[in-house]
Amino acid sequence: MEIRIPTVPPSGASPVTGRTAARLLGVFFLFASSLLAAPIPARAQDAALLAKAKAGDEASQLHLGDFYAGLNTEDGYTQAALWYRKAADQGDPKAQFALGSLYCWHQGVPLDFSTAYFWLDLAVTAGVPDDNHMRSYAWSHLSADQVAAAQQKVKAWQHSHKEKSAS
Repeated sequence: MEIRIPTVPPSGASPVTGRTAARLLGVFFLFASSLLAAPIPARAQDAALLAKAKAGDEASQLHLGDFYAGLNTEDGYTQAALWYRKAADQGDPKAQFALGSLYCWHQGVPLDFSTAYFWLDLAVTAGVPDDNHMRSYAWSHLSADQVAAAQQKVKAWQHSHKEKSAS
């Protein structure tokens, strides 16, 4: 079976057909999919996004954290942790979960299961699904006293942020 792609060939040339057409289509789709999957570094430098993040917009901070974490490099994780921390400190549960995960896996931050458990517990109690049981993983590396201390810290954080949101 011959595949025919409608083209307007140059004068005297024949249209692209058969295996050549299939190869060209395959190369085109491979190239297009690689463009869609590749991170776009310019997006992190988007002046409006960066300005909003620096001004304290949680969604922009989370977006930048996700961008930098997606680079999958040590420098990227370090930058991701900085942006996630800004959003997490303001109470963004997704940023809290992401930051806790970075502490669990020692990506851009020191390995610290107590800090990981703190951020993960805040996020999970706020409704972020823990499908991979990340909080349990952090918990399993802590003593009973460390878990109790982290849970007290979570309660204190929640209490202080309730007062801030009420005023």
